[in-house]
Amino acid sequence: MAISRHRRVDIVCVALTLSALLTAIALYAAYFFLPVVFKALSNMRLESSLILPVTWMVLFTYLATVSVGSYLRSVMTDPGAVPFEFSYEAMAEDDEFNVASRLLLTPSRPILRRVADETSNACDPCQLFKPQRTHHCSRCERCVLKYDHHCPWMGNCVGFYNYKFYLQFIVSTWLFAWVANLTLFGPAAHSAAWILGADVSPVPGCGERIHYAQYVHEARANLPPRDFLSARIAPIPANWDAGVCGLWMLPLFALGLFTQLWLGFLVNRHQWLLRNNMTTVELVQYGQVKKGSWRYDAGSWRANLVAVFGKRARLRDYLFPTTPQLYVEDAVCAYAPVEVDSDDDIFADAKKWLEPMRRLSFSTPSYGATDTRRSAADGRERRRASSRSSTPPPAARP
Repeated sequence: MAISRHRRVDIVCVALTLSALLTAIALYAAYFFLPVVFKALSNMRLESSLILPVTWMVLFTYLATVSVGSYLRSVMTDPGAVPFEFSYEAMAEDDEFNVASRLLLTPSRPILRRVADETSNACDPCQLFKPQRTHHCSRCERCVLKYDHHCPWMGNCVGFYNYKFYLQFIVSTWLFAWVANLTLFGPAAHSAAWILGADVSPVPGCGERIHYAQYVHEARANLPPRDFLSARIAPIPANWDAGVCGLWMLPLFALGLFTQLWLGFLVNRHQWLLRNNMTTVELVQYGQVKKGSWRYDAGSWRANLVAVFGKRARLRDYLFPTTPQLYVEDAVCAYAPVEVDSDDDIFADAKKWLEPMRRLSFSTPSYGATDTRRSAADGRERRRASSRSSTPPPAARP
């Protein structure tokens, strides 16, 4: 099967993004982070404090790990395709009860209710009925649940299941760029002055009145012999002039500055979207709405986090790219119940199973195995009970 042009572009963008991210982390670690930290640790006396270098190491490792991990999970996680139960074929074949019971989906998908309103319509290319907040992606050629946007740099759509990873990626990478540029500013300015022929002054913040190149060279000389990231891959000759080593810092500093500006814009926009339970495509369609006026706003920013991280999310779920524990309550937060007033055949067919789907949505979790046979038995018992309650009692004998 031939790969489409859009797919080839996505593959190239993902390769470039991942290569740039890994290269920046490796260069920063090899030329700056490891030498300075190891020298600082080796020169520390027992009575000296290790808080600063150890904190720096932990912060660098955490941000780099979360940035790469969340990016890979954003690329590889399915954003949420509309299941077969929403197709025209399933709607024509299944009766009310079978449709409701078949929507007890696999553990990786929440229970979604078929509802129809002004934002829900049929998708002719996919031949299905779209739930609320579902949009068709022309690049992926499918409908995506809670569609936010298609990101070519991820080669994937951002939707219901990978929006958490997307948020963690942009936030962790933005913070990593800040941490890196705070430490690279002095060496980059030192190297720029050396290139322009200006008087090279000692680098501030190094702790000693020596040039940065000499500082890094002395730091690398004190590294363990098996340090392959710095001493073996890119050794620095002792006769290099001041500023030569800092040449590697200029492109890293420029990349970090661009990352700060661009991801800073995305972080600011998505924190507003997250607090209001809104998506990018909805922001483009409806614009910024007043607080509390958006139909999917749960009322507070903490309640809106449920739609992304899940009600049962723990601290590790916020700090690391773990699989979100999405239950049906989270889907209810994203897909609010509405009334169906349309006389269209498709919408009229949805009326008969709107109520059973609402009962399923509020009673059965979607994460974990679900016994459909037990749910079917419960449904039959409820229908028998409702039929008995609707039957009038026999008249009393005179």
